[in-house]
Amino acid sequence: AVMRVAATDHQTLLLLPRLMPRLATRAPGLGLRVVPMTSQTGEELAAGRLDLAFTVAQEGLPATLRQRALYRDGFVTVLRQGHPALADWSL
Repeated sequence: AVMRVAATDHQTLLLLPRLMPRLATRAPGLGLRVVPMTSQTGEELAAGRLDLAFTVAQEGLPATLRQRALYRDGFVTVLRQGHPALADWSL
């Protein structure tokens, strides 16, 4: 059997090293196919073409889908002291 998972590169690097040893122990023989997240990922989950997606929490998921928070992430920006962008650095 193959489990189909959608994830970003960041989530793949962050989560798969922890997931793979657990799968090897608890589900030997289970294959994992990781595909990129797309705008169609929610539809593919609902239709059964994907088994799991690592994504940003979303509101208004279809009743057939469930979500669970795995971690919180934050972003930081690093600039040298005196960089001109420091005068007005905002999103």
